[in-house]
Formats: sequence, C-alpha cells, structure tokens
Amino acid sequence: FAEQAAHAAAVGWPAEQVAVSQIASLVSGITTSDVIGGYYSKDEGHLDPGGLCQAYARRLKARGGQTRNNLRVRNLLVERGRVIGVQTDEGSLTADRVVLAAGTASIELCARAGVKLPGTIGFRRIFMATGAGLPEPGGPLVLMRTPRLYFRAERGGLLLSGWEFSDALEDRASALEGLLPRACQRLPALANAGVKAAWAGAQLHTNDQRP
Repeated sequence: FAEQAAHAAAVGWPAEQVAVSQIASLVSGITTSDVIGGYYSKDEGHLDPGGLCQAYARRLKARGGQTRNNLRVRNLLVERGRVIGVQTDEGSLTADRVVLAAGTASIELCARAGVKLPGTIGFRRIFMATGAGLPEPGGPLVLMRTPRLYFRAERGGLLLSGWEFSDALEDRASALEGLLPRACQRLPALANAGVKAAWAGAQLHTNDQRP
C-alpha cells in the first residue's frame, strides 16, 4: 500500500496509506475484520463518461465541427505508415489526426490495419443498489483487488461493479456469478438492498488489467 501511495503521489495524485480504523471511519457500513490496510486520496474524483462525451460533442459543434451518429467504422485508412482516416459504411473520412476510442473493437480495427494494440478484454457487471445502511454519497470510491470489485455511493444509490479476465466468455460470466455474495460480505447491508439497474458487457483494459 505504501508503494501504491508513493506511485500515486509521483504522478500528481496525492494519496496516503491508511489503517483499518481509518477505512471504517471513511466508509460507513463496511466490514474490515479481514482487511489489513489501504491507501486513500482526499482529492479523488470521478466523471460520467456519457456526459463527458456529450460535452465534447457540444464543444466541437460550437467550434464549427460536425458529428456523425450511428455511422459504423469498418477499417482504419493507413498511408505511408500512419493512419489518415477511417473507412465507414458511407465512404471514407480523412483527417490530420485520428483518435481511436472504439472500446473492445479497437483491437480488431488495429489488427486490420496491421497494428497490434496492447490490451486485454475483461467482462464487467455493474449494479445500482438501493436500501438502508449503504454508504452515503460523498464518500470515497472503494476499490478491492480480491475479489475484483469496486463501489461508490451516488445520489441514485450504490454503484457496484466487478470484473474478470478470461479467454472464454462463459468462464468470465461464471466467475462473476458470485459477485453479489462477495460484495455482501464486505457491505452486509447489501443483503437486504434492491437492485435499481444493472448492466453487463465487455470492456477493454491495458495488459496490466487497468480500464
């Protein structure tokens, strides 16, 4: 934990190692009987990816740009060793710079262009839980490596997510079946909570299993 806190500080994200008693005070309702410690940043934050994407689109349009919705990209266009555009269902689009943000499809698109993109695909499930005794909004995001899950209290409820890595989709799905029981061990109030919404799907990660 000390090494992780030092690494976070080195990249401009101040963090500190915390004791078990501090974790219990930071996160209401959490069970810490088998926890040995952690690290915490009071300056941490998060954003809504969908909201960020829409903000980018509004800014682009305000500066005279255009957006093309529901347009499938089939291939990357490469000329003299660099990407110059994309091939779509409606023809070619070229640009001085191409930003690849196609999620799990990025690996396949790069492969078609002869480029090996480092990365691995993980399978993720996300739940929005509501009920009494859950952590209150305003607290930190809690990330656990064993099991692989995290949770964060939001206005609409508790956002809970878990992920697994495997070459076989059925193995990934099977490994996540025990997500909620494991989460209930960490947050006992989840046993009596309701599920407001849920999502499951694949997500691109770096080779060291970072989203």
